[in-house]
Amino acid sequence: MDRAKSSIVNPLTLGMVLVVLGWLSGNSALLYAQTKGTNAVVSGTGSPQSSYAFVDVTPYGTDICAAITGAFTDYNSLNKIVVDARGLSGSALSCTTSDPNPWSTSPRPERTIVLLPPGTITIYNTWILGSDTKLIGEGPNLTVIESASGSSFSGSDIIDMGSQGTTSNPSLYCPQDPTTMLWLCNGIVIEHLAVEDGSSLGLNGIVNEFSEELSALNDVAIVTKSGTGLLLGKYTSTSGFADANNSGPYSNIYFSGSGPCVDIVGLNETRGIHGLHCDSSGTSGAVVYLDGTNNSIEDAYISGGSGQDGILIGSQDPAQANVILNVTGSGLGNVVHIYNSSVNVADLTLMGITRLTGTNTIKDELTSSASTPLTDMNVGMYLVGEAVPGGGGYSRFTTSTSAKFPTWVIGSNAPSGTCATGSLFSCTSSSGSCSTVSKTLWGCAGSSWTGIK
Repeated sequence: MDRAKSSIVNPLTLGMVLVVLGWLSGNSALLYAQTKGTNAVVSGTGSPQSSYAFVDVTPYGTDICAAITGAFTDYNSLNKIVVDARGLSGSALSCTTSDPNPWSTSPRPERTIVLLPPGTITIYNTWILGSDTKLIGEGPNLTVIESASGSSFSGSDIIDMGSQGTTSNPSLYCPQDPTTMLWLCNGIVIEHLAVEDGSSLGLNGIVNEFSEELSALNDVAIVTKSGTGLLLGKYTSTSGFADANNSGPYSNIYFSGSGPCVDIVGLNETRGIHGLHCDSSGTSGAVVYLDGTNNSIEDAYISGGSGQDGILIGSQDPAQANVILNVTGSGLGNVVHIYNSSVNVADLTLMGITRLTGTNTIKDELTSSASTPLTDMNVGMYLVGEAVPGGGGYSRFTTSTSAKFPTWVIGSNAPSGTCATGSLFSCTSSSGSCSTVSKTLWGCAGSSWTGIK
């Protein structure tokens, strides 16, 4: 005989349910809808409180520019917010011609983090970032900020790290230093995204004229046409003084285009470029221009045409006390070219310069004839000091063995054959030909070795 089944409620389970329901009724904040764009949090037993630390822009508009602008407008007086646009996709990633730069709201949004979604974000106006802004994508192969096609884009750069202010409306721009009267931002960081020129205007990729301390790039790909990929310290008659000193580091930069990959001009002291990959489709000029003081470029690969310089130093402004480490060039006329100018270049350190293909490794117009560049496939060290008073040349040292370039060589046998006048040779063995001639230090004069001591 079948027995009827009965439902028995566990007293412990029933008690837990009643406790939860009672807690919910006593904390009515959880029963209310959150404020648009924010997370809801509970504060005691009162009304729901919005978390201003994190704003989801999905409810703010049909496109990403309008959505970010809306969040900035609502929460601008609070600052210090994380603006999350990662919920947007598809057509929402295409801005419209009427969308302004999201950072143009007044006062300019500062101390914000903006999280971008994967996909191609099409913009029609230069994104000018405010002070203490972090713009973070999902990766340079996933998040792409692209200028609109044709000539519909407004501006000469895709992204500006800060901008010049005006006396009548300084709140819209970087603050003005009352001592130097420069418009300076700090803390602008761009990471894990790509910037691409989709227009026919030859736009620059990322430009930093006005952002200094704690401003940096990391893991950024830049694709331009004839414009400059990364421009640091641009100065024009309309922009006035530019100052991106103490900015950086600029790390893991990937570039493709026919214009310059990097242009450092008129700056004193950046924190350097570390990890640079430049693929140039140009036919003339330089892939990298270095025209500032106290900068460094290291771990770089540069490819270009036979009529191009990989790194051109001192062609636009003084370039002193710079360090270039571990640079590999391919297909270039010169991997490194030191420009011939009376006062522009001094105290330069080149270490680990490699030529895979191309013509010259180092072309130094300061200290030698342009017709006798270094052609070694690898140059371990090349140092240029300061100009000798009275126009007597520059102090210099190199490990290169190319003809006509003085160096200091060490060996266990006395030197023989022709040599570059001015070279030194240290004989390190106490036997063999060193002991036979009783000379340990040799000098090269008139292309032949002479024992000194």
